[in-house]
Amino acid sequence: MTLAEPGPGPELRANPSAMTLAELVDLLRGKLPVFGLSPHWEWADRNIVELIKDVDVANEKGKDFANSLGRKMVRDPSDLVAWYALGGVVLFLVFFKLYETID
Repeated sequence: MTLAEPGPGPELRANPSAMTLAELVDLLRGKLPVFGLSPHWEWADRNIVELIKDVDVANEKGKDFANSLGRKMVRDPSDLVAWYALGGVVLFLVFFKLYETID
C-alpha cells in the first residue's frame, strides 16, 4: 500500500511527517501527490493547479514591464518633477500646434 491509496486508517509513526525511503522514492518518481502525503489530507485527490489564461499572462507581463520602466525612469522625487515639467512642455506644444492649425 502506498500513501496515495486510501488505507484502513492513518498510520501510526513516531514522527508523522517523516517519510520512509520507499515513500520518498515513489514521491520522486511521481507516484505520490506532492501536496499532501496522506490520503486523509483535505487536498488528497484534488487538482489544485489551474492553467493561467494567455490574456492574464500578457496583462501581468505588461504590468511588470510598466512597473520596471517606472522604477528605472523615476528614481527619486526630482526625476518625477522633471518628467512632469517635460510632459507639460509637450502638452503645451501639442495644444499650440492645434491652435495654429485652427486659425
